[in-house]
Amino acid sequence: EMDDAKTVQKAIRFLVNCDRRGIPIPAFPCAVAAEISMRMGDPALARIALRVAIRSVSSTEPFDRHAVSAIGRTLIRMGDAERAQFYLQTALRKGCDDISLRADDLAWLSRCAIERMDSLRSRGRSRAVMELIARFLQQQASFLSVAETDAPAGSELLRSIYYINLRLGRIMA
Repeated sequence: EMDDAKTVQKAIRFLVNCDRRGIPIPAFPCAVAAEISMRMGDPALARIALRVAIRSVSSTEPFDRHAVSAIGRTLIRMGDAERAQFYLQTALRKGCDDISLRADDLAWLSRCAIERMDSLRSRGRSRAVMELIARFLQQQASFLSVAETDAPAGSELLRSIYYINLRLGRIMA
């Protein structure tokens, strides 16, 4: 595992050095490196890779939904549900029609809503919670049918659908 961490660190340093020299960097490798760094418990390294990924995704075409999703997942793991929501909504709306990818984005997006609801509740802002729920349901209405999809046992799609339904239940409670 230590070798894996060093490999990720080297890759991020390489990408950052290229970025500093003005060499265009595809967003996806940086976004995934940020996500891996967070999962490995290195938020400082994740922030470095995330900065490059965000700059790259903002300045390159075509739209890279995989990078945008990875940025959103990393931000939510960092505790920044508000910024994560922007990236996950963008991936969901501009992404491809692959049901598995949409379900994954919606599952993570619902986690953003839950975290923001919990934050508002902890500050006694029940009206803001209700407004957040209404806005979430209105904005995601066209995607909620994903939660009713039949998925093969053990698939990533089934896992995403489980989390969508679990979180929608919490949102509606």
